[in-house]
Amino acid sequence: MSLRIYAVDRSAGFGLARDDRRTTRAPCGATVRVQTNNGHTFGFCSDLSLGGMLFVGPTLPLKPVSILLHLAGVGFLFVEGEVIGHREHNGTEASIVRFPQLNARVLRRISRFLAQRRDAAPSVTPASA
Repeated sequence: MSLRIYAVDRSAGFGLARDDRRTTRAPCGATVRVQTNNGHTFGFCSDLSLGGMLFVGPTLPLKPVSILLHLAGVGFLFVEGEVIGHREHNGTEASIVRFPQLNARVLRRISRFLAQRRDAAPSVTPASA
């Protein structure tokens, strides 16, 4: 299933898809260690999905990276990723990391984490009059 979000004003490119998600994305906040050819660096994962994550920390080079991710309630995961771009996130630089291939174990554990986040989301109930 794919979700398309369309712009509502012409300044943003009327009728063009601004986001094309194939997987559920959830806020994460996990600590991350990223290994590149130039050494390792630390930061945190702002958003996580089965397709990748948003790494907030030092800007990463547009290259493959090795990631050690610590997810609450799930534990440590080792994931191979690929930095595909950069963007600003709450006033700081962030790197967009894609997960081109996940093994079955990592896939299950990330899915479990995303399900926990989904199930923990507060429900919205209308106020009584």
